[in-house]
Amino acid sequence: MLTMMQSNPALVQTSDRERYSNGDLSARMVGLKVNGNSTESPFTFIPPDPRETYRELLWVCLDWDLEVLKTLPEDEDVSLGVLSAEHVTLLGDCATRWRIPPSFRAWVFLEAIVDRCEQGLVPSACVHEATGMVAKVSEEMPIDQWAISDRDGLIAAFLRRDICLLTAIETALIHVETGYLSPDFQEAVTDYLGLADSDVAKHPSLDRAAKSIIERVRIQAYKLYIGEASERYEHEGGKTRAFAMAMGEWIEKGAKKLMKKFKEPLAENVDIVSLVLVQQLTLWFRDLEDTMRAPPPEGVEYSMEEAFVLYRLAGKLVDMGNAFSNDPLNFSVAPMFESTVGMWLNETALKTRQWADSALAIDTFEPIKENGPSSSVTDLFDSFRSASDFLMDLAWPDEHQLANFATRLAKIFSISINDYCQKIEQLFAADMRQNDVQQPAQAEAKQRAWIEKAKSTIASLQGERKITAFFNFTPASCVKLNNIEAARQQLDKLYQDMRVDDLAAYETETTPRLESSADGVNFLFSVKVVLAEGLAVDGSTKLPDSFVILSDEHGNRYAKTRTIYDDADPRWDETFDIPVKGSAWFMATLRHRNLTGKHDLLGRSYLRLDPSQHVDLISREVLLPLDTRGHLLLRISMEGERDDIQFHFGRAFRWLKRTESDMVRIFVDKMTPVLRHTLSRASIKSVLKPPGATNPLDYNQALDKISAAYRSAMGANDYSIPLPSSEKPIRKPPSDAEIETAIHPLFDYLDANNHTLASTLSADAMQSVMAKLWKQILMTIEALIVPPLSDKPSHLRALGDGELDIALKWLKFLRDFFYAGGAEGGVPLATLQTTKYNEIMSLRIYYDWATDDLMEECIKGFQSTLKHRATRPSKSLLSQRNLGTIKARKSAKKAMNQGGNNTEMIMRILRMRAGTQEFLAQQIQIMSVVKMENPKKTRGLTSRFTR
Repeated sequence: MLTMMQSNPALVQTSDRERYSNGDLSARMVGLKVNGNSTESPFTFIPPDPRETYRELLWVCLDWDLEVLKTLPEDEDVSLGVLSAEHVTLLGDCATRWRIPPSFRAWVFLEAIVDRCEQGLVPSACVHEATGMVAKVSEEMPIDQWAISDRDGLIAAFLRRDICLLTAIETALIHVETGYLSPDFQEAVTDYLGLADSDVAKHPSLDRAAKSIIERVRIQAYKLYIGEASERYEHEGGKTRAFAMAMGEWIEKGAKKLMKKFKEPLAENVDIVSLVLVQQLTLWFRDLEDTMRAPPPEGVEYSMEEAFVLYRLAGKLVDMGNAFSNDPLNFSVAPMFESTVGMWLNETALKTRQWADSALAIDTFEPIKENGPSSSVTDLFDSFRSASDFLMDLAWPDEHQLANFATRLAKIFSISINDYCQKIEQLFAADMRQNDVQQPAQAEAKQRAWIEKAKSTIASLQGERKITAFFNFTPASCVKLNNIEAARQQLDKLYQDMRVDDLAAYETETTPRLESSADGVNFLFSVKVVLAEGLAVDGSTKLPDSFVILSDEHGNRYAKTRTIYDDADPRWDETFDIPVKGSAWFMATLRHRNLTGKHDLLGRSYLRLDPSQHVDLISREVLLPLDTRGHLLLRISMEGERDDIQFHFGRAFRWLKRTESDMVRIFVDKMTPVLRHTLSRASIKSVLKPPGATNPLDYNQALDKISAAYRSAMGANDYSIPLPSSEKPIRKPPSDAEIETAIHPLFDYLDANNHTLASTLSADAMQSVMAKLWKQILMTIEALIVPPLSDKPSHLRALGDGELDIALKWLKFLRDFFYAGGAEGGVPLATLQTTKYNEIMSLRIYYDWATDDLMEECIKGFQSTLKHRATRPSKSLLSQRNLGTIKARKSAKKAMNQGGNNTEMIMRILRMRAGTQEFLAQQIQIMSVVKMENPKKTRGLTSRFTR
C-alpha cells in the first residue's frame, strides 16, 4: 500500500467523497466497483480510512434503497432495515475485509437511520429496528468492552435518536388540533416509550425538548378546561354546585382516559396524565372555592348532601393527582368544607334527644340473644356508629380540625348516653316498684314455694312470726341492666374507632364551647353521698325511711338519693356531678318519706364547694353534723371541666357506670330485707333456744310465780338448795346443720331469684350483682358483730362466744353457697374473700381481748398505717375514658387494698366497751387532722365511719 501511494501521490490528495460529491448516484455506484469483475487481480482494496469509507458506503446504499422503495407498490411489505439483501452482503464483505468491528457497524447504521427519520424519509419503526441491531451486538459484546470511539459514537447516536423522537412528540402537539388527545401524539409517545435507553435529564438538548412538551401540554389542558367550563357555566347559569360537580366528573373521566393511553411517564418529570390533571385541578379548585363561598340561589335550600358529595369528589381528585405527581398537591380542601361539617354537627346535636327516645319507643326489652341486651342499645349505638363512621370516613386532611370535630361529636354522644341512662333508669325504677301481684304467674309460683318453706322454717325456730313477701325480679329488669353493660362495651369500641387517644394529642378549640363561662372554665365536683348515722323521726319510735337532697343557695335541686327504709344508719353510696363556676354553698337536707302528705325533716347541714380547696384534685371526706341529731358523710372530689374528647368519653363512661351501679344497688336493695330478716340477732337467738321451747321466757316466769305463791301459802322455811354444777344438765352447742337451717329461707330466696338472674343477665352483669350482694352480706353480718366507727357510745351488746361462732359460720356457709364449688356460674374466690371478709373473720382474734390490749394494738396499727401510707389511685374522668383505663384503675385499687390492717375493726370493738369514748375521739381526731394537713400522703388511711 505504501509503494502504491509513493508511485501515485494523487491517491492521497482526493477522497472518494470529494470525487463523487457532485456526481449522480450511478457514477457513485460505478466508483464502488473494485477492478470490475476481474478475478485475476491478486490485490484486495483497503481504503486509507476504512471506517469513514464504510460510513460513506452505508449512506450510498441507504439512499439507493430508499429511492428504490419509492417505486414499489404501497401494499407491498418492505423491510424495516431498509437495505436490500445485495447491499447487506456487500457491506458485510467490506466490513470483513476492512476489519470493521460489529460495534462500529451497529451505531453507524443507527445514526444513518436516525438521520433519515429526521428528514422524514423513514418511520420511527426503522429507528427501533436499528436500536434492536445495537442490542443484538451488545449481547455478543457488552458495550463497556467496546472501543472508546464506538462508545462515544453510540452515545451520540442515542442522543440524536432521543431528540428526534421527542421532536416528533412536540410536532404532534403543535400541528394537530386535538393536541395530546390526537392519535399522532399517542403514537409518538408510544414510539418514545419503546426506547430502552432514553433519559431526558441527561442532556440539555433533551431537557429543552422536554420542557417544551411540558409547557405545550399544560397550555392545551388549560384551553380544554376553559372551553368545557364555559359551556357548563352557560348551561348551569353560574358557578353552582352542579357546575362544580360536572366539571369535577369531567376531569375525572378525562384523567381515566389518559391513564389508559399513557400508562407510563415519558420521563421522571414528563408525565402527561400528571401534567393535565394538575393543570385542570388547579383551575377546578379555584372554581370550587368560588362555588362554596357563593350563597345558594334564591329559593334553593343549602344541601349538605351535595356539599359532602363535592367534598368526596375533591378528595378523590386530590388522591388521583397525588398518585401521578412526584410532589404532593397543595390544594386546601378542608377550609372550603369546614363550615359544612360544622352545620352537620349542629344538626346531629339537635337529633340527640330523638336517638334515645326512638330507640326506647320500639324496645320490648326482650333479649336479642341469650343473656344479651335488647334492641334499644343496639339501635342507639347504630346511630352513634353511623355518625362516627360518617365523620371518620371523610378522611379529613387536617388532623387538628378532625380533633375538633371528633370532640364535638363525642360531646353529642355523651349527652345522648346521659339521656338514655336517665330514661332506662326511670323504666327500671318503675319495674322495681311493681307489687308481687303484678308479677308473672311463673314468678308467683316460685315465690309461693319458697315463702311457704320459709314460713315453716321460721315458725319452728322463732315461733309463729309473720313474714312479709319479698321482691322477686323479672327478666325485663335484668335486660335493662344488660343494656347498660352492653352500652359500656359498645362505647369502648366507639372509642377505638374514633382514634380518641391519637386525636387527644391536639389542642382542641371547639365552637361553641359550652363548658366555658365568662369567668373561665367550670369546675366539676363529684359529690358522693356515703352514709348517715343517728337519724330519728321526731315523735316516733320507728326507724326512718330516709333520703338526701342537695340544693344550692337559690333552692335549685342538684341531687336526690334513693330512699333507704327502716334504717337509722342508712348508707346510699350514690355519686352526683355538680358543676360550679366558683365557690358556692349547698344545703344537704335529710327527710323521712311519708306515703301521704309532706315528708318529715330529719336534719339539715351546709356544704361549701370551693375549687381553691381542691387544687390537688384529691378526694376528701366531709362529715356534716345535722342541725337536729346525727351526721352525714360525704366524699368530694373535683376536676376542671374540659372540652376535649377524652373528657367527654370519660363522662359518658362515668354516666354508664353510675347507672349500672345504681341499678345493681337497687337489685341488692330489694334483697336486703331478706338479708336483714334472716341474718339478725333474733335468728342467732333462735338457734340457741332449747329444742321444743316455743316461749321460754313466759314459761320460766310462770314457774317462778307458782313457786313463790306456794312458799308463801305454806309458810315453809325450806331453803332451795341449788344443784351442783356437775349435776346440772349440759347443753350441747348447736350443730352446723342447725346453724345452717336458720338461714335456709335466705338460700331458698336466692335460689329462686338466681334462676331468673342467671338466665337473663349477662355474665359480667351477673358478677356485678353477685359481688354487690356479697358486699351487702358482709356489711349485714359485720353490723351484727360490731357497731359503726364513731366516738359516741354504742348500745349494741357484744355477742357471746356461741353467738359470734354462729355469725361467722353463716358467713362461711354463704361464701360456699356463692362459690358453688368453683362452677361456671359461681362467684370467684377472689371476689368473695376480700379484705372486708378477712377483717370479719379475724374478729374472733380481738373480740375477747381486754380493753387495754385493744387500745395498745390500735395505736400500733395506726402508727404502722402512717408509716406506710400511700396515695390511692385518682378517680378522674380521664381515668374512666375507656374500659382499658377503668380496668387498670381497678387493678391498682385492688393492689392498694391488699395492705389493709385491723385498726378500724379494733376501734369498732372498743366502741362496745365502757370508758373508751375519749380514746376513740382522740384517735379519730388525729386521723382527721393528719388527713387535712397532707391529704396526698394519707389516702391509704381511710377514716371512714363504716364501709
